[in-house]
Amino acid sequence: MIFVYLFIGLVLLVVVLMLVAPKGAKVERAITAKVSPEAAFQSLRSLKGFDQWSPWGDRDPQIERGYRGTDGEIGSVAWWKGNKEVGEGEQEVRKLEPHTYVETELRFLKPFKAINKSFWRISNDPEGCKVVWGFEAKFQMPMNIMFLFVSMESSIAQDFEKGLLRWKIQVEKEVNQ
Repeated sequence: MIFVYLFIGLVLLVVVLMLVAPKGAKVERAITAKVSPEAAFQSLRSLKGFDQWSPWGDRDPQIERGYRGTDGEIGSVAWWKGNKEVGEGEQEVRKLEPHTYVETELRFLKPFKAINKSFWRISNDPEGCKVVWGFEAKFQMPMNIMFLFVSMESSIAQDFEKGLLRWKIQVEKEVNQ
């Protein structure tokens, strides 16, 4: 009988945790680059270009990459297969608003399945243009329980900062050549 009560208690605990755990997260970081919004947009819409400055490529020097579609156009896809730290998935350009916004859908396949949104908002700035790199995730139950103990902010914010700095150096170099 004690086993039955423990089992019921465990089930109730899991249900309560699922209900109070976060249902999603949003992370954003910004940088200002000495380029025009048009130059920033052209750079950020390219998934091949993204792979050149993305911080996640450092985590697996043997990562496999591939592309489908016309790079920088809606429907273009970049895919990757990497080690345990990088996982497996693909990124697809979903929305382009000239000189102001690029949106992609991230489809993670391993180590867990998830579909999330990544975006870059581009705006004028006295120094050139401001770029905000954002990520929005929705957590499915019961996986959302994990995010009671893991912060998306602390997990990827430093990667965004590193990636934006690399992007800035790259795009400013390309524009000023």
